[in-house]
Amino acid sequence: MNKHDIMGAIKEKTGAVEEGLGALTGDKETQLRGQARQLEGQAESLLGTVINEARTFYKAHPVVSLLAMGSVVLSIIPKLRGR
Repeated sequence: MNKHDIMGAIKEKTGAVEEGLGALTGDKETQLRGQARQLEGQAESLLGTVINEARTFYKAHPVVSLLAMGSVVLSIIPKLRGR
């Protein structure tokens, strides 16, 4: 678990409350803002999951992970130089 997992869950719950409040008061803007916040929370939770999986993979396969990162860096360098 990392900060993205926690913040994602908080944003999802906050969005659900905001959406419910908007539905209760009949305020469509508040409802939509709550739905958007829920989606933002889901995206952040997904980022947290990806980070956790990458860490787990790195711990299990450090050499493969370093080779993959090196190849990514080597492929980015020409783009940074403008070629």
